[in-house]
Amino acid sequence: GVGAFSVALMENTCRRRLLCLQVDQCAGQLMTVTAAGESECHQLVNRHPCLILDACFEGLEDTIDCPCHFVVPCGERVALGYTGACRPGAERLKPGSTVLLRLGDVSAQDHVTELLVRLDRASQLLLQPTRELPMAVALRVELRQRVAKITVSPVGYMMGAYSASAPGAQSGPAVSWALEVDVRVPALGVAFVGDRPLRSELFRCQLTGLKLACHQSSDGRRETLCEIASLQIDHHGSTRGKAGRKLSSSVIAASLATHRALRLRVVRVALQESCDVVLRSIDLEFVPGNSDGIVLE
Repeated sequence: GVGAFSVALMENTCRRRLLCLQVDQCAGQLMTVTAAGESECHQLVNRHPCLILDACFEGLEDTIDCPCHFVVPCGERVALGYTGACRPGAERLKPGSTVLLRLGDVSAQDHVTELLVRLDRASQLLLQPTRELPMAVALRVELRQRVAKITVSPVGYMMGAYSASAPGAQSGPAVSWALEVDVRVPALGVAFVGDRPLRSELFRCQLTGLKLACHQSSDGRRETLCEIASLQIDHHGSTRGKAGRKLSSSVIAASLATHRALRLRVVRVALQESCDVVLRSIDLEFVPGNSDGIVLE
């Protein structure tokens, strides 16, 4: 049928060659077959520092032949290919093949879990810690021109939105973490440049005392604070007269002497039993504590 077929051909008893066959149907009954190298085959990427991966195509999991298994240590990428085509009596490779993926803890041999991964559909999955594998694992399947890329990685900051009720996910305690971020920038200038004349500067925004802080507790409460000590927006233009082109500059907006020009504080809480969040409060202060405020020209 039509699809991408990753096939492993044995060069000898210990060495295999992988190639990817892309079968497409053009107008009418015309079929095209394109052969590519190992880089175009299904890929398995291991980004988890505590896991070692062992993958084989479904139906070949009982065999002990090394060519049927693809082992991926941390930090490596391995191409996957179906070796059953070289085995007498083995089923033919189908476009929507399934891979049996074993995840093993590198520090404990008895901590192993298995799951089936479809290669014909994109998916994302979060495996919660269990007795068999006491760590959270994120798994993502991406498709590009019918070729799958499977990535196994630790649970990152943005993985909290995945649900343990997804197909193949395992139940376990919820993943929670604390986070502290504090970024301070003494001065920052942003300029907008036009093409004419000679890529001259049109607008410029100057910020000083920029501060960004984020505090997240393990119970899902996050407080984000953004402060700007002072700001100024300038406009640079030019006018054409009898004496030629004359450059001019003007201040569009500027904060006067104040300890803080802008302060934004957002507090949100994540719900324990769902992926939703609740905004508890949003506080915006524009030039607080200064009666002079902002000067507009």
